[in-house]
Amino acid sequence: RTDRSLTVLTFGVLLYLVRVLGPGWKKGFPSFFPDSASYLKVAKLGPFSPSFWFTERPVGVPLMMWLSAFNNRAFVLIQTTLFAVSVAFLCHTILRIMKVRPLAWLACAAIAAIAIQPRFGIWNLEVLSESLGISLSIIALTCWLRAAQVFTAGRIWIATLATVAWMLVRDSHGIPALVLVLALVIFAWRASDQVL
Repeated sequence: RTDRSLTVLTFGVLLYLVRVLGPGWKKGFPSFFPDSASYLKVAKLGPFSPSFWFTERPVGVPLMMWLSAFNNRAFVLIQTTLFAVSVAFLCHTILRIMKVRPLAWLACAAIAAIAIQPRFGIWNLEVLSESLGISLSIIALTCWLRAAQVFTAGRIWIATLATVAWMLVRDSHGIPALVLVLALVIFAWRASDQVL
């Protein structure tokens, strides 16, 4: 029996991109929010400048803006594609983890029904950190699901890196970063006690 899940998920990603990006493509997705101008200001410093890393903005969006050559259309395309692919990655993982295939597809349909809501599509069309934060949180969650399924050092590292990337996107992700650092310090301290 042939598994066509990747074909279905790829088609879903493409359909989402056409539906969300199509109507505004000609206009080029102009930015209206003051935050967008602030991200652009930081992005123009460039990642090779030390001040880029220590400004009033987290580095995730300015770095992506710099990588997209300060082009709003390219930024929105990358951001929307990342969101759609992150949802497909989560669905693919659900299909691998769940044993009952019809229930797995039902779970994927529920995830897709949430992901295609206009509130997420709107965030994808703006030069803001909300969409990137949502996408990276989905990727981090999915990586942790995969790591929990098959516990290997490589999967733990990938999940940790995905979580760190998520933390670098928004100011509000600082509290979870603090909790994570404290948990790691306590874990390391407890582990060092056991070695002695």
